[in-house]
Order: sequence, then C-alpha cells, then structure tokens
Amino acid sequence: MTVPLKTAYRWLLDIVLAERRAVRRFMVDALPATGARVALDLGAGASPYRLPMQRILPGLQILASDRQERSDIDLAVEAGRLPFAAGTFDLVSAFQLLQYTDAASVLSEVRRVLRPGGYCLLVCPFLVATTSPADHWRWTMEGLAAEVSRAGLTPVAQRRLGGPILTGTALVAQALSFSRVGWVAAGHDRFDMAGLLRLGWNLLITLPLHLLGRICLPLDEALPSTRFYIGSIILARSNDGD
Repeated sequence: MTVPLKTAYRWLLDIVLAERRAVRRFMVDALPATGARVALDLGAGASPYRLPMQRILPGLQILASDRQERSDIDLAVEAGRLPFAAGTFDLVSAFQLLQYTDAASVLSEVRRVLRPGGYCLLVCPFLVATTSPADHWRWTMEGLAAEVSRAGLTPVAQRRLGGPILTGTALVAQALSFSRVGWVAAGHDRFDMAGLLRLGWNLLITLPLHLLGRICLPLDEALPSTRFYIGSIILARSNDGD
C-alpha cells in the first residue's frame, strides 16, 4: 500500500514544486553541452532528477548515492570521502546536499573524481529556512560561484531559482510545515504509513502556496535583477581539462 502512495507523493512534488521545474529547465539548457556518459549523483535520496537527466542525455548512466543505505539508491557513501578512483565520472551532481556537509571537502572530492574537463552540477539554498541541526550553510549566487572556484572548478552557467514571489511562498510554506499545524517535523523523512499521512497532510495545507509559487515562476524569472531568491543552480567545469 505504501509503495503506490510513496510514488504518488513524489509525482505530486514534481508537479507542484517550482524549484524542480526551474532546475529541469536549467538542465535542458546546460547539460547537452557536457556530453556526459557516466554520472554520480551525491545525496540522491529519491533521485527526482534521474529521469530528466537521462532524457536530456540519452544513454547516461547515473550512480545514485546517499549517506545511508536504502532501496532506491545504488551505493552508500560519504560525500567527503568518495571510494572512487580519480577521473571516474563525466558529471557529478548534488541537489540540495552541500549545506549539510563540509562544502570545501566535498567539492575537493568532486573535482578529484571528475575526468579532465568533467562537470559538476549543484543546487544550493539561499533564502530558505533551515531544516535540521546539520543544515549549516547558505550561498548567494556570487558566493556559490566563489565556492566552486576555490575548489578548482570553473563556473560555466548559473541561474537563480525563483525571485521574491517564490521566496515568500516558500518561507510561509516552510513555516506551516514545521508548525503544529503542519504536523510534519516528526515524520518528514519516513515512508511508512504514519510518515506518509504526515507528508500528505503537510502537502495539503501548503499546496496553495506551492501552486502560487509555481504559477508565478515565469514572472519571478523575468525580473532583470533581484536579491530575493530561494537558491541557485550552477554548472562548473573541472580546470584539469584546460
């Protein structure tokens, strides 16, 4: 019973979350030029971007990894100590992972396992609430570009995620999620029946906000310049290929 509910929940997130739509659009524009054939997805979780990446890059093999063993990943690894030889991957991705890690150590490992001229794809937060005691870092677009540059990676494309409307709706949705009304804090990472009920209730009460953010995303993206955005996505190239 929980498997269909789990699948339906993830499918709904793909539809209603403006961030995921923005990330997919960036990947359509930026990933074809990488020519990647073998990729490592760090902190993959439920791997929400696996299928979009494989549609953009037909034949792409993705190794989904996470810190803990689970049925929907390929390998349990520590992002700061990767068990791969240097130059193993054409592409390494990390979606909303870096804020939970020693970012410098992880990016150093990412560069090491990339082939010469390989690419790193990162999504990182800026104006969003923290989600756990291990959630340490936030980056402006300029700060994220500087972070990857210090690791020996050259930014080749970058885009902010949303604008003031999405920032506002996301912050209010998060405030509801982690309140007594949201009833989600104790079950946000569980996919048993009780956890799914919590997640379903949380999605129900925040759905209008998520839909507003998604509908207004084109307006947010059309703003020529804004200091209000929920995060950014960046594609960077290993300098070892120069």
